[in-house]
Amino acid sequence: MLLLVLSCAPMYRPHPVHSPMLEQAGDLHVSGTVALQGGQVAAAWAASDEFGLRADIQADGNTGPYGVARVGAGWFRAWPEGLRLALWADAGGGYGESSHTVTIHSSTTGDTTSETHLSGLLAQGAASAELGWEGDISAVGLELRSVTELLWHDADSDETGTGWLTTAELLALARVGGEAWRLQAFAGLSLPYASDGTTGVPLPLLLGLGVTWDLPRSPAGSR
Repeated sequence: MLLLVLSCAPMYRPHPVHSPMLEQAGDLHVSGTVALQGGQVAAAWAASDEFGLRADIQADGNTGPYGVARVGAGWFRAWPEGLRLALWADAGGGYGESSHTVTIHSSTTGDTTSETHLSGLLAQGAASAELGWEGDISAVGLELRSVTELLWHDADSDETGTGWLTTAELLALARVGGEAWRLQAFAGLSLPYASDGTTGVPLPLLLGLGVTWDLPRSPAGSR
């Protein structure tokens, strides 16, 4: 009798939450996060009272080198009561490596394993909606996003051609601290719903801790 056990180290690593909760023109939000899927440094800037730009860099080495840089643009709305709403579109690229191991349990030959190595250039695109509330010492929020990652297998990869994966992700965040600096914690789920080719299945659970910094604002609104 044969029994197959698949251990899949994913190529795609869902990135930590990036919810700047911009309020008005000139706002600058910076964050650093450590999560199960690696670390991220991110920044967002409000170009006007309703339009923002953002960028982030994510890196992970748990299951092989992985690095992606992204830029994005979005619309946001802030209400005096602290309610925040935003829609973002992001795109980026990088490089990643991953390994997949299959263990074959056999009553006649014993256990054997087979490993597949994936590596190559990456491209990402994402769309997200964010809803939050921000007070004087705390903030909470929800982020719903869809992410597609495309992998071009290189010469070191055991596969050829391209593969892609699309996930639906829901994250919840909480922040506590002062007016400028706050500690941040988030948790969420990443669920694949479309794919083609070999890319691996990402870890579904998202967890992370970090710190955020909002550039202080003068009473007149300038910085």
